Amino acid sequence: MSAEATRLAEVEQTAARFAARHLAPAAADVDHADPAFPAAVFALGLEAGFDRFMLPESAGGYGFTLAELGALVAVLARTCAGHAAVFGVHAAIVAAMHEAGGPAAELLTRVFSSGWPLAVAIPEPLSPHDFETEVAIDARRSATGRAGLAINAAPHGFAVAFAKDENKTPLAFLAPADQSGVVVGPAEFTLGLRAMPLAELSFADWPLPAEQVIGAGDAALAFYRTLLRYLAYTVSAAALGTMQAARRQALAYMAQRYQGGRMIIDHSHLRQILGAMTAAEIAAAGALAQAAARPDWFTALGVKAFATDAAARLAADAVQLLGGYGYMREYGLEKRLRDAATLALLPISNPRAELLLAAMEKETLS
Repeated sequence: MSAEATRLAEVEQTAARFAARHLAPAAADVDHADPAFPAAVFALGLEAGFDRFMLPESAGGYGFTLAELGALVAVLARTCAGHAAVFGVHAAIVAAMHEAGGPAAELLTRVFSSGWPLAVAIPEPLSPHDFETEVAIDARRSATGRAGLAINAAPHGFAVAFAKDENKTPLAFLAPADQSGVVVGPAEFTLGLRAMPLAELSFADWPLPAEQVIGAGDAALAFYRTLLRYLAYTVSAAALGTMQAARRQALAYMAQRYQGGRMIIDHSHLRQILGAMTAAEIAAAGALAQAAARPDWFTALGVKAFATDAAARLAADAVQLLGGYGYMREYGLEKRLRDAATLALLPISNPRAELLLAAMEKETLS
């Protein structure tokens, strides 16, 4: 086994042990309770080093690759996609801020010392070179307006947001959720991923300190694209883990249940459905590997749109293969279907991602 394969196997084993100890006991209860940030589980993840997973060792991290982060998130998602997304989103923001360098890298020191999670409100892209935001920075350097739904929102945490000043210059900045003028609404009751809260983020005449600006102008747009790439990748990894768990559960059920004098798996039509699920999972895994190898947001967004759509279809097929049991809470497949459908909306919806991909394709023609 190569050194890379050994490291990947170690990451998967670490994730599997963490999921068995800390996610499995909480996953079902979190999914059917009022939405709230899983602070206790997040703290355990910090102890395991999940927050600094991709940081180079010279910056106090562990130096793992994007592919290894994907393996971590996918394995966690086999137990609970919501908890996996909590760690994936946080690690993605950390990686993007470190890559931005300068003030963004310096802000990470404050984040790490606090132990608080990172959230992000991603504005809708208008084109490959611009985004739409309702947050305005006035001449007094105060932020006002609705930033949108913040992914991974917590009452005590930091939120990355985007704005434009009076000259329409884009800005990216980091806001502590507990400061006056930073308004984090109650967690939304979403279809799935209920372990990772989504909450409305807005600003009410919040004075933006210069040291909390991640980037302005071209630097803000570059950070936006980098952040979208990392978020899209981690969402794809969570979708893959959801697919793996749903297919394995359907396979186990079909191999032990009888109907018409033979096991369900021996019925040709149902076997064909299972085969199509396997093919979709293999394709998603290959696409994820491609996204890890190509450092561009074009590939990451395309893989995200494909993988999350495939995850929703596969989970729906898995539910059908279990018949009425597939809709029961005790079997967990209905949760995987809801989680997959919600992943398709993050960090931007698949239709919006596809429109952006088409716009980028058009630019290549000229």
